[in-house]
Amino acid sequence: MSIRSMVRRPVTGAVLGQGTQALAGLVLQVAAARYLGAAGLAAFALGYGLLVLATAVCSGLVGDSLTVLDRMDARIRAGLHGWTAAVSALAGALGAGAALLSGALPWWAGLLVGPAAAAFIVEDTLRRLLMASGRFWSLPAVDGASLLLALGTLVVAGATGGLSLASFVVALLVGQTGAALVAWWRLPAGSGRAVRGGTRRGARCSTSGSGGRPRRPSGRPCSPSCGSWSSPPQEPPPTGRSRPPGCSPPRRWCWWPASVPSCCRTS
Repeated sequence: MSIRSMVRRPVTGAVLGQGTQALAGLVLQVAAARYLGAAGLAAFALGYGLLVLATAVCSGLVGDSLTVLDRMDARIRAGLHGWTAAVSALAGALGAGAALLSGALPWWAGLLVGPAAAAFIVEDTLRRLLMASGRFWSLPAVDGASLLLALGTLVVAGATGGLSLASFVVALLVGQTGAALVAWWRLPAGSGRAVRGGTRRGARCSTSGSGGRPRRPSGRPCSPSCGSWSSPPQEPPPTGRSRPPGCSPPRRWCWWPASVPSCCRTS
């Protein structure tokens, strides 16, 4: 097996995604130790640990469920969304209340602890949804966006007035919000993300041309693609697109039989 084929395997992206997630948290803690001192690092580590604990609770309620249950079902998807929102809101309220009561942060930074905690939990849930959808190579991009945005926020804060614990709260909020947006953008259609017209992007293709190969309105041929319907198609599938016997999930589809080997392994 060549190195190139090993790098392109989904398991490589999954392992790398775990590493980039750990690296992002490590870099923030190293920065806290460097600029906040022992007391500041202790406060940041305590808050970060409680945040990870709240994320683990949400992961047990939602993350595992969205992996094993049929998230295409509207009722199941609504329940998962509701539990994610409930846990995020509860963690945010408890975090903001604890920050305000402790007096470790200014009042405005204490209030920002709430949305920062909620963004952290939502981002982790979206990462799990990416893993459940097989988008393992999107995980490093999500973690990289989080780290770059957080470090950029710290650089701006340091250049304008010095770093404090409040600066790290703002950096965490900005980084996790940006990472959640990247994860949402990388989600495949049909995994809870709304799609215009209720179908995959490829449904806009027609079968004009030789051999029945699907083509876009511009005339360019459609590339082989695979995925899951976000809802039942509004019209019969174009000629040449079918679900081969090797694709066991009922909502899986392929453009044409030539793409069967890769289709049945990725989404």
